[in-house]
Amino acid sequence: MAASKADIKIVKITMTSTSSMITSTNSTSPTPEQLHHLFQQGALPRQVYYQALDIIRPDDYWIRWAERHLMLIGSILLLVGIMFFFAYNWQELHRFGKLGVLEASVSLTALLSLVSRFSLTVRQVLLTSAVVLTGILFAVFGQIYQTGADAYTLFLSWAAVTLPWVIFARLATPWVVWFIVSEIACWLFWEQVLSIQFVGWNDLRWLSMAVLAGFLLLVNSSQIRTSVLATKLHWFYMAVMFSVMVIPALKIVIDDYHVNSQTWGVAIIWLVLSCIMIIFYRFISKQIYGLTITAFQMTVVLLTWLLHHVSDMRLTDTSKLFLFGLLIVTTISLLVIILRSQARLMRKEAKA
Repeated sequence: MAASKADIKIVKITMTSTSSMITSTNSTSPTPEQLHHLFQQGALPRQVYYQALDIIRPDDYWIRWAERHLMLIGSILLLVGIMFFFAYNWQELHRFGKLGVLEASVSLTALLSLVSRFSLTVRQVLLTSAVVLTGILFAVFGQIYQTGADAYTLFLSWAAVTLPWVIFARLATPWVVWFIVSEIACWLFWEQVLSIQFVGWNDLRWLSMAVLAGFLLLVNSSQIRTSVLATKLHWFYMAVMFSVMVIPALKIVIDDYHVNSQTWGVAIIWLVLSCIMIIFYRFISKQIYGLTITAFQMTVVLLTWLLHHVSDMRLTDTSKLFLFGLLIVTTISLLVIILRSQARLMRKEAKA
């Protein structure tokens, strides 16, 4: 989409500002998210983009960046340690002890994430930990009181209970965890319930999983100009949607003897949607990242088709290996050349 008046104003401020932009009390400097949004649209030259980031970023930016990511890694290791603790001491722990420790952990992390004194990164780590621990709690409960329910009920309950948290928190990481849990629940529901009732319709599970990602992508698209959270998750949902829907197309390319009408239907929907998204990101939204994701997944299908036909040729292993490398390098190089040329055209169109 074309840059708005506010975006144009930010560009002018960025291109004419010096270090006094930070200390001036009469003007507000643009945020890194705003600059990145303009750079994606081609409204901000690369050199100016990096210069502006150096101006508005504090001196300790990279130290804080390292602290955030080390905190995230530490929280992941802590959650893994909790899971291994229960696995190793399962027989020695009383059932009330197992549930009590987890319930206390969920309550503590969820309550601490509400403390406004903590930084956004700390609150995000705490709420993400609460979401993950909720799933562990459900798994432990199901192990103690075995009811014989299908596995999809675990992930479905997990997603349903934690949905209010991630909605009101408006943090990226808990949303990503919730989305992954929801996709697993959708896939298991098809495997354990619908595949039994509708034999031969299994490929529609990829369509159902893509619908969930597409719905969230559509919601984010309407808020992407006003919400930093939507900007962060937009590409994630889009990548997941296409990676799921591309599976039936790859199945047709690799093994066309064992596909049915549903497989072809989903593959055709994927192809039509991919063409629509290319047109949208190239001529309407003018976002190079969206164009890259869409073009890349189409290139993967094309490249897989080419490699499959080469593997069927009556050639020596050395010749096949040489052709494999040649096709991969040529196809990816052409994709990069096309995308770079389109990026230059989009920048020229944004300046015009």
